[in-house]
Amino acid sequence: MVFLAEPLGYPVGSTTFVTPIQPPLKFGDAKTQDGKPALELSEVAFTAYYPTDTVVRRKKGLDWLLRPLKCSLKGFVAFAGAIPSFVLWPLVYFYGAILRLPVYPNAPLLRPKQNAWPLVIFSHGLGGSRTAYSQICSRMAATGKVVIAIEHRDGTSPCCITNRYDADGKPTPEVVYYLQEEKLHRPVKHDEYLPLRQEQLQFRCHEVHATYSTFLSLLQAPGSGPHAVRLVDGSPVNQEDWTSDDGKPLVEAMRDVTMAGHSFGGCTAFHVLSTLPPEHAARIPITKMLIYDPWLDPIPSPGPRPLDIHKIEAHRRVTSSSEETLAGGDTKTLPELVVINSEQFTLWTEHFERLDGVVKTWGPKSTFVTLAGSSHAQFSDFLTLPFVPKRKRGMKIMDCVDRLSNAFVDGRLEEQLEGETRRNMEVITLPGKKDKWGQAPRKLAGDLGDIIVH
Repeated sequence: MVFLAEPLGYPVGSTTFVTPIQPPLKFGDAKTQDGKPALELSEVAFTAYYPTDTVVRRKKGLDWLLRPLKCSLKGFVAFAGAIPSFVLWPLVYFYGAILRLPVYPNAPLLRPKQNAWPLVIFSHGLGGSRTAYSQICSRMAATGKVVIAIEHRDGTSPCCITNRYDADGKPTPEVVYYLQEEKLHRPVKHDEYLPLRQEQLQFRCHEVHATYSTFLSLLQAPGSGPHAVRLVDGSPVNQEDWTSDDGKPLVEAMRDVTMAGHSFGGCTAFHVLSTLPPEHAARIPITKMLIYDPWLDPIPSPGPRPLDIHKIEAHRRVTSSSEETLAGGDTKTLPELVVINSEQFTLWTEHFERLDGVVKTWGPKSTFVTLAGSSHAQFSDFLTLPFVPKRKRGMKIMDCVDRLSNAFVDGRLEEQLEGETRRNMEVITLPGKKDKWGQAPRKLAGDLGDIIVH
């Protein structure tokens, strides 16, 4: 058994919850090759990472890849496209068989000594999962935060296993693999740009709000939450692990929530904050946005923009007062925003210019930085895996992401930035063959992990 790097701080627990969505929701008109709706939301799942206490005896270790491994293999083949399965199988089997997250599955939440633990909601990118960003999630948890990583079941993960429910509520498991637009069937041709991604954004917004609502129910007094919430293995939730005896909240989920995400997950976070909640859902009290390398293409330009205050107020008037008491927040204050870009995405000139304009629309409490020498994949676990070439580079970037992320959520980002090596943005043209767009090789001036503040 091999573990990913252990975070410093509190021991980290991990529990995966699921809850049904009945009746199921359908998004778009695309169908799979077997004639089923491509985007149907029948169940929401998320993994919570949180501080725990090793006094409670638990075996450490959570599988990094989904079981059975043949499903993970098929999913990665679908995601990778041209790479054949015989090339991927040794890697999937090797890491799937031996690699574990250094967390304690289903351990109880540690009781905070003073203030309740802050809440972070995390959205993964294309090819990601609820465990693929465990280094970011567990490092935040080890410093005293509760991070709930959503398993998006919209065909953006290599694979996941959801449940379809019959009229009596009996579940039937079904594997959802990575979706490719060219392999879907539609009754009519769509003219809009990236139609599947736009439909997946709507799907994801419902998952984010359902995840938040479900998690709130777990923090209520034992017996008062919805009975439909259960653990991913089908066993019931021990709600006493998540509620206090004196009625004080263990997690501060009713205000000052942080929304985080990488790539398409960053796009999801922007979309959640720039659109009204789904019908009957209360607004999530998000006051901080932590965005890693956001991919903005699925959102029509010039957005995303902060939601108009008048629209929020109109939504409050049609939402029940009890829900808004739980999740209202101050509608007149824009959330603080931090965007951490990779060098790879910053050198994508057209996208960088659009993102820079978007960040400016989110008000004066916005920070936009790039990590010199970093790549898009270095925000995930993939380049921190044991035996991966250039793992030291991946770990150095992850350490930097860790410092900036925790400093931001803790309200000390400015102080942290003062202690980092900072540089002005300077693009260096390198010798070499031009790419298919006629662009010569380029890099940013600076050493690995230097901070470029835009």
